[in-house]
Amino acid sequence: MTLDLVCHVVDNYGDIAVVWRLAQALMEDTADGSRGKWQIRILVDDLAAFHALTPLVDPSLAVQEIAVPGHRVTVVRSTDKMALRALPLPDVIVEAFGAPTPVERLEAFFVASATELRARVVIHLEYLTAEAYSEDYHLLPSPLGRTGVERHFFVPGFRRHTGGLVFTDRSAALGTADLPPELRRGDETWLVTVFSYEHDFSHLWEDLAAYLQRAETPATARVMVLAGRPREGALASWQRNADPAITVQLVPFVDQDTYTALVNQADFNLVRGEESWVVAALSGKPFLWHAYLQDDNHQLVKIDAFLDVLAPEFATDGPEAQQAFAAMAAEFRAFNTRPATAPLRNSADDAPLEHYSVFFEHHEVLSRVLSRWALQMRNSAKLSRRLLDFLNSFRV
Repeated sequence: MTLDLVCHVVDNYGDIAVVWRLAQALMEDTADGSRGKWQIRILVDDLAAFHALTPLVDPSLAVQEIAVPGHRVTVVRSTDKMALRALPLPDVIVEAFGAPTPVERLEAFFVASATELRARVVIHLEYLTAEAYSEDYHLLPSPLGRTGVERHFFVPGFRRHTGGLVFTDRSAALGTADLPPELRRGDETWLVTVFSYEHDFSHLWEDLAAYLQRAETPATARVMVLAGRPREGALASWQRNADPAITVQLVPFVDQDTYTALVNQADFNLVRGEESWVVAALSGKPFLWHAYLQDDNHQLVKIDAFLDVLAPEFATDGPEAQQAFAAMAAEFRAFNTRPATAPLRNSADDAPLEHYSVFFEHHEVLSRVLSRWALQMRNSAKLSRRLLDFLNSFRV
């Protein structure tokens, strides 16, 4: 059976990052044949963005096979009509985040489905959310009115009755040993990564410096600021709040596995969007999530939904865990609050509202609960497994 993952690159890397991670997860889960024999292909319109995530991809080739451990995946530039015409039709199309399958190819898919005595399926893969509606929306049919074709919504989520999370089994093991020497953990007491949207990080530097000064033995920290949107605000605030106990390391754009290893080895991570949010959540380390800005500060609805998912994990761990969670939740909300007069303005020019002491002072209890929850999610909420099980119910 063949499954095509269709991706339209909108924000440079986020969409293709999730699709590439999903492709690798699907290959992991079909390796032993227990969920059927599947060929996985990726149809994407921006091979340069894909190449940035994995150097295995050659942006100059319209059609290519790339090798990952134990598997090979076909990658096709979706804007190349000749390449698409030569590509056999799949049994399943997964349209990631509303990415449209090229019209001619979709029509050919419909025609083939109407003339063959087997089901074909279109999956509309939604964006990740922790909101409660995800459980009602997940797997809803979306009729196309075409013979032999089923279409369903598939909603990634943290809740039990959703599609789960996009991750690979191998990502849990990535860490210091998988990094080049200059990015490996050294003798610093604290290691932090910063990969967010624009922000003034003055309170990060202030709170971290104050915590290091209170340590009973000499303590130091290294803060890795990744390339992209957080860098300007991080450096500007660092210049105002520099402390000799803190070293700032500017990290260039790195591939997907390298980023995962950085998060896994760190003590605390600042993350954003969807892909890095999942990586941080499954690392089991304390983190702060920067949600994508929306009108009317709707990102706070998403923040509260995620906190609602986490709250029961802390509630069963005693008073200290509950207090730590309450403090952490307050900082999640503060980090993501924007002025009502300009809710879509990034916060690089606004005075920061959040503080970071809870992540340092309560690091042990936060790590204990989050690592336990992360293991539960890895064991039971892998999206690729849930997707394959759903598709196999159609006997595609």
